[in-house]
Amino acid sequence: AEGWSFLVLLVAMPKLVSYLGEVSFGLFSIAWVIIGYLAFLDIGVNRAATKFVSEHLATQDLGSTRMIVRTAIRANLILGLVGAAAVSLTSPYLIHSVFRVPPEMQRQAQVTFYVVAMAIPVSLVLGVFRAVLSSYQRFAYINTVNAAATTLQWAAAALLAWKGYGAAVVVLATVIARVLAMAAYGIAVTRMFPGLQIVAFREMHGLSKLLRFGG
Repeated sequence: AEGWSFLVLLVAMPKLVSYLGEVSFGLFSIAWVIIGYLAFLDIGVNRAATKFVSEHLATQDLGSTRMIVRTAIRANLILGLVGAAAVSLTSPYLIHSVFRVPPEMQRQAQVTFYVVAMAIPVSLVLGVFRAVLSSYQRFAYINTVNAAATTLQWAAAALLAWKGYGAAVVVLATVIARVLAMAAYGIAVTRMFPGLQIVAFREMHGLSKLLRFGG
């Protein structure tokens, strides 16, 4: 899957540079750099989840396994929403003062930053889903979903750029591919844990353990 992902990227990236043009591709690159850096907002929760889920599975402690999975998903969802809010609120400053986007590109840049903000919680929750599936050794499923999402992501980006769409739409297409990957992972996880109740934040048992190990 990694080799296939690299091959798709190798083919698609020169096309993106050519079709988007220098300025729009620069904006596209900035978006992906921000998404990449803000993935560190998970502060190791993914790896901590893999460790503790694997430990609980080894002892057949399904109750503790469910607790860790639920808490890890909720923690990363909250961290992702905080990151999304931070990007949204600081985007005018980033556009005008940090990256100094040309005036004719500023509206497109604003939309791009909103899309980037949407991508942050998606990426963090996706990471937890993938960590849980890794604990269950569902590597074939992970590789299949990853290869399909990568192919869709970069193929759609190159196609939309070729059709004349700007950086904002291209970034949105790549984020939608991640949303679909998150959904595919999420379906597998929720089938393992029926009634997981991800969005009920009243219980976060095991959070301190996850954060200590992850930190």
